Amino acid sequence: LFYIKITHIRGQYQKMRLPDFLGIGAEKCATTWLFRCLRTHPEIYLPGIKEVRFFDREYERGIEWYAKFFSKGSEAKCVGEISPQYLHNPICAQRIAKAIPKVKLIVSLRNPIDRAYDHYWMDVRGWKASGKNPPTFSEAIKIKPEYLTKGLYYEQLMPYFNLFPRDHILVLFQEDISKSPKDVCKKLYTFLGVDEKFIPDSLFTKVNTAS
Repeated sequence: LFYIKITHIRGQYQKMRLPDFLGIGAEKCATTWLFRCLRTHPEIYLPGIKEVRFFDREYERGIEWYAKFFSKGSEAKCVGEISPQYLHNPICAQRIAKAIPKVKLIVSLRNPIDRAYDHYWMDVRGWKASGKNPPTFSEAIKIKPEYLTKGLYYEQLMPYFNLFPRDHILVLFQEDISKSPKDVCKKLYTFLGVDEKFIPDSLFTKVNTAS
């Protein structure tokens, strides 16, 4: 269990709990599936929302604001959150290492071409919903280079491997999730030190399939 300094809040002293694990990405690589498998485990607590995004978008709000997301998980064996944007934002690794240096990190990857194409089709839905004519994929990668750069996993992972012990980083692959979700789920639960025999209802459910 990870706690930070005792803080004085409204006249009472209270310990703030911070995550034991973080799902850091990548985007469009089964992170929603991971969120559901983790959230339904009886020994794990995750906030009701996926993507708290404290370490990349909400950092200025402060660590006490972040800790409130885990206040209801005081009885859980481990708590955490999943924000896939952490992987490709270069500043996140340093911020995470400073705030929770012993945290465990979960990374989910997939073929970068498939990742880019799925990301594109997710945006196509948004363009069509707003009445816009979507560009072709060839046009889109010129408009949004991040379709490709978010698949440069080596560059994104190295800051984490430089700052955290290797046994604190679990790398999963979406292709393995598709082939053998039960085995991947067991590996995930074992990594976190919770009951690996638990089988979530969402084990065989595909989510956010854009393409």
